[in-house]
Amino acid sequence: MTAFTSPAFISRRGAASSTGFEDELSCSAKCGLDADPDPHAASADAPASATSEDRTVNIEPPRRKKLRERFREPPFPSTPACYGRKMADIPPGAPRDYHLWYYNSEVWKRTMWAGVNALKSPLDMWNYQEILYEIRPALVVEFGTWSGGATLFFATILRDLGVLGRVLTVDVEPSRIHPRVHEDPLIEVMTASSAAPAVSARIETLRQEFPGVLFAILDSDHHRDHVLAELELLRGVTRAGDYVVVEDGNINGHPVLPGWGAGPFEALDDYFARHPDDYQRDEAREAKFGFSFATRGFLIRR
Repeated sequence: MTAFTSPAFISRRGAASSTGFEDELSCSAKCGLDADPDPHAASADAPASATSEDRTVNIEPPRRKKLRERFREPPFPSTPACYGRKMADIPPGAPRDYHLWYYNSEVWKRTMWAGVNALKSPLDMWNYQEILYEIRPALVVEFGTWSGGATLFFATILRDLGVLGRVLTVDVEPSRIHPRVHEDPLIEVMTASSAAPAVSARIETLRQEFPGVLFAILDSDHHRDHVLAELELLRGVTRAGDYVVVEDGNINGHPVLPGWGAGPFEALDDYFARHPDDYQRDEAREAKFGFSFATRGFLIRR
């Protein structure tokens, strides 16, 4: 990335399109970056008797001096507001349009983590690692393993956190799970329905072995009744401060796959109708990157 652009160069480009570079000129002016002087012009730092050759070879140009002095300072708190300026005229439908493109192009089916299919939006995965670093869970529960790319992702984050923890991943079909998932000592694979009582019992046992915060992600059977059963199961094993993500609330027209049928989105509506005080919706986290597959599904246990 080019940290600084010569205002003189910007001015020359601006001659062809005067409006396109006004902000950059203003930014450069705020940062105090003057155009390179004529090497044959007199310098304020040069002695009166200096020759043209002396000034060219031995005198540091003011702009270079300012850049050198600038890099001695902390780069952001002391730098004028040249970074983070909001773009004007962002189309209001841009996040939804990108959501539809990303999903309908099915590139998510080719999204990998460390060579193993993850079947997720990378924006969601980035969000998940931020959440994990904030809450530092001792136990991650994943309903729906598929190939195990996301499972390995969660294990990588736990390992990097340095916490004594475990990833419990639950799926009814173990044959498609990548061998590396079984080989990872932080991962436990359980072959069962994610709504089965045995899963609840195993989570309770693991919570005793690995006390601390729990992070759970629901990404198995996306039909409403099954997701609702998963949420009811988690109700008995989660505590205040735990974090639950219900994925694929975007299907059935929210906004993808219209006509799919009642799914996670509708299951969440039903659950909140039954238990309105169980969770606080983390709307800021869901909206952070513009769109999420987990529509209305970022939940903090109360």
